[in-house]
This record gives sequence, C-alpha cells and structure tokens, in this order.
Amino acid sequence: MKIPDVILRAMAKKITWWQAAEIIGVGERTMRRWKEEYDEHGYDGLFDRRPRRPLPGMLLHLDGSRHRWFQDDRWYDLLVILDDATSEVHYAHLVEEESTRTLLEALRQVVEQQGVSCALYTDRASHFFETPERGSPWITGG
Repeated sequence: MKIPDVILRAMAKKITWWQAAEIIGVGERTMRRWKEEYDEHGYDGLFDRRPRRPLPGMLLHLDGSRHRWFQDDRWYDLLVILDDATSEVHYAHLVEEESTRTLLEALRQVVEQQGVSCALYTDRASHFFETPERGSPWITGG
C-alpha cells in the first residue's frame, strides 16, 4: 500500500491514524504532526512546503526509523542520510538501535565519500543534545 493510500484511509476514518503510522512505518510523533497539518490545511498540508537547497551538499538530513523491517518480531532502526537538494541517499543502514556511535559512524562514512556538507539537519533525538541540570558542572563551570 502506498503512503497516500494509507493517509486517505486514515482521513476517511477507515483506519486510525495510529494504524496508519504503523503501516507506513513512522512514529507516533510524525503521524501526530501529519494529522495536525491535515486538520489545519487539509490534504495540501500533508505535502512538504520546505524549499529545497539549490546545490547538492548544502544540507544533509540524518534520520532513523524504528520498524519491524523483516515482518517478524525483530525491531531495527534504519539510519538514512540524504541530500536535501537532490534527495540522493548517501547512507542507509539497518542497526539494532540508533545511538551516538551508529550515527557518528554513518556521518564518518558520508564525509569520507562526499566531503563535508554546509549543514546537517537531525531530529531532536536524545543523542543529539543534552540539557544539563541546573547546578551541574556544565552550567556553573565548576
């Protein structure tokens, strides 16, 4: 089943939005965001309105998608790095679990093959940032 078909079924209330997320293989947060866009802008809200970068290498997207890729009980994360300008996939690899180590390895391989990009876009997964607690050495410097 193609993604628009799944979205149309969810919009027609033939399946729930959560079921649509599971079929497509996206997380609850992504599907909730898509539903909010649909509720606010209708079907057109489901299309990406972000302008692409004009030249390859200006912006890379790095993301992971947890799914049962082999239609059994095993869960894997698919890590993908793609170029915003061309949608060319520079890296795609299944790992048992997305982590700082697996993402740095993906970036290493892309940099070795493609060179350094101008910018890298990621989601807000915990391995990309840390919010220190108040009073910690990171905040106080001591």
